[in-house]
Amino acid sequence: LPLLAEWCQMCILAHPFWSLLQFADVLLIEGYIGVEVYNTTCEYGQGRGPSEMMWDILLAEGRQVWGLAVDDIHFKHDAMHGWVMLKAEDNSPPAIYTALREGQFYSSNGPEIHNLQIEGDQVQVECSPCREVAIIAAAPGQGCTSRRLEIDPPIEHICLPLPTTTIPVRLECIDEAGRKAWSNPFFPADNPPRH
Repeated sequence: LPLLAEWCQMCILAHPFWSLLQFADVLLIEGYIGVEVYNTTCEYGQGRGPSEMMWDILLAEGRQVWGLAVDDIHFKHDAMHGWVMLKAEDNSPPAIYTALREGQFYSSNGPEIHNLQIEGDQVQVECSPCREVAIIAAAPGQGCTSRRLEIDPPIEHICLPLPTTTIPVRLECIDEAGRKAWSNPFFPADNPPRH
């Protein structure tokens, strides 16, 4: 993989759950900038589309990796169910490459994140109508901490308290159909998030 990363300059760890990759093996691999957090073909074919657990373990171990949702189209029905929404300067290949490399995007299989800003110890989120919005922080050996507010859906604007931590945190927006949008990880102490 390091040789491949040098050649193409951007590698993504593809469908780790579908591939049944072991955590110990994944931790030995270096040179990739992201992990598929959702793969449509893997979800429809085997029910193994989401790989959030692998992503959280990598983040908990200190890896700065982005999460990508993809279609991985093998069949017609696989199309348009997983994508990334870039924040790029323009639509040119260099601008798209830079946005991907720097994590200037969110991934989704349904919801949209319109705005995400950190203000002090709070994160302000504007999104398409969702039933739940959560801040997730994975700490080694301590499991995953999530912050959710009990408010009636649909949620389109919410202010969530950031966990007091130095480990990466990420955001999930979940709509009524159970589809998700994932922000890329950011450190609460570092303002603004990489999104």
